[in-house]
Amino acid sequence: MISIVIPAHNEHSNLRKLLEKPFLKAASDLEIIVALSPGNNDGSEQIPVSTAVQFLNCSGMGRAVQMNQAALKAKGDILVFLHADVLPPDSLVIDIERTLNESYDAGFFSYRFDRDTYYLKINALFTANDGFFTGGGDQCLFIRKSVFWELGGFDARQVIMEDFEFFDRMKKQKVPYKIIKNDLIVSARKYQNNSYLRINLSNLMLLSLYKLGYPATRLKSLHNKLIRTPYQKSIHPPKQEKTVNGIQQIGLGVKNAKKVFNWYRKNLGFDILVFEDESTADLMTRYTNGKIFERYALLALNLKGGGGLEVWQYKNREPKHPANPIELGDLGINIMKIRSVALDQTHRELKKQIVPMVGDSIRIDHETSSFFLSDPWNNLIQIVQDPHCYSETKSPTGGILGAVIGVSDMEKSISFYTGLFDYEVLKDRTGIFNDFIDLPGGKNRFRRVLLRNSAKKVGGFGELLGSSEIELLQVLDRTPLKIYKDRLWGDLGFIHLCFDIHGMDVFRQEASLINQGFTVDSAESFDMGEAAGRFSYVEDPDGTLIELVETHKVPIVKSLGIYINLKKRKQPRPLSRWLVRTLKVHRVHKDL
Repeated sequence: MISIVIPAHNEHSNLRKLLEKPFLKAASDLEIIVALSPGNNDGSEQIPVSTAVQFLNCSGMGRAVQMNQAALKAKGDILVFLHADVLPPDSLVIDIERTLNESYDAGFFSYRFDRDTYYLKINALFTANDGFFTGGGDQCLFIRKSVFWELGGFDARQVIMEDFEFFDRMKKQKVPYKIIKNDLIVSARKYQNNSYLRINLSNLMLLSLYKLGYPATRLKSLHNKLIRTPYQKSIHPPKQEKTVNGIQQIGLGVKNAKKVFNWYRKNLGFDILVFEDESTADLMTRYTNGKIFERYALLALNLKGGGGLEVWQYKNREPKHPANPIELGDLGINIMKIRSVALDQTHRELKKQIVPMVGDSIRIDHETSSFFLSDPWNNLIQIVQDPHCYSETKSPTGGILGAVIGVSDMEKSISFYTGLFDYEVLKDRTGIFNDFIDLPGGKNRFRRVLLRNSAKKVGGFGELLGSSEIELLQVLDRTPLKIYKDRLWGDLGFIHLCFDIHGMDVFRQEASLINQGFTVDSAESFDMGEAAGRFSYVEDPDGTLIELVETHKVPIVKSLGIYINLKKRKQPRPLSRWLVRTLKVHRVHKDL
């Protein structure tokens, strides 16, 4: 098999053109690895490609690092290093195989430019024969993988001219190579953004200094001063600051959204109706079998403090129950955590309201007091003692504190939630736990890890949302089931955990670096009836859906066009309390 490695940094247009080459699509014994830089932010990975193509989000900057990481992943015994702005001849694979069958271990191609000028033709002539400039990256090095690694791969310290440095080692080790006289077509864009004389003199100076042992970092700095490359600049604004403001909401798939809202309003104080909307879930087809369904959704808050509840209902489809009863440790959101500043009082009041308890008493586990209940639709809720109180209300409880999430590999899950969302490990225990005994599957042995995000620096609604916690749960004496196996997003149960964030592009980049890239991205502002912002989805290592929302505006008095506009606010800076409390105008006092 031949593995073609394409290092790229914001090369969307060139990659699209290159990957559309028919012979690259048709070849069966061929893989193509596009090695994207950590700073790549032009959506290259969204380009429609054949199954032979995979995108690799590299952890380090520079072509040497990117090409080495791709080479490690490559399955082929022949490596081909092709630049994104170079178009190969249709006979590329045949030429390479024929050359290596002639007892060569490596080779290059001659090339010409995509602009037919006299001076560029002169430059191209030098690529057909051995000489001072032989070995440049535009010549498309191909080499047996075994030989590549015997030479140690590219030198990651060589932040520029890594191709010439590698070629020098090839020659020292007397690796047999051949220059194939079948032209590649190389982009002349450097010459369009700089003069012909400037490029040629710069290349001569840089290569001469390299040959004289000039340090690579200083060569790179000099290159950037001499040669303009505006075509590789970021297409987005400068990097934002990343902020997790808190858990915005937990999504709940239901049959009758109004009935569910009414229950949570009466019993748990979710009486602020932020939005109510009917539309189609156009962007979620990845999780709805490729179909667009009509849906009705509403977002409810509890102004005592904490996250909200997004109640989600299909309008033209009957939602499905899980195939098997959910047990603790199954993969996905097991339990919704809700905060309470006075747990004993809350317990008494909810018993008076005939809310179905799971177990009959408050349990203290490792200094944490809580009790469990079930809503009428068998969704488990843990009421947890927590001091956060944003504003006084009549409700015995506050808003969402967090969730209990079933996982299959604790270390991977800890890395995901601490790395991307800035959680810290608070407790890590293994055993059989008394507070779980009355819950479905609660008598099993578990490893449970409590993560806490203290939200020291927040913006927008961060002070209302408060700190949050996620409890990761791995069952150790049975194989867990996936809660949403063979079901659609929006089916009955906890469908997602949603974070209120700032700096979506930073999150996108970081998620890609840990190979948990965004699966959905609204990219620009979405309009959810009365609220607007940008939303994205990422999956945790077990496929649990995590939503990220960057809120842009929230309605106060829609009829008068009065909104809280967060898009232009300097982050991180929380909204004034008086402004957040204006959401009281959305308080619902009776059933919908």
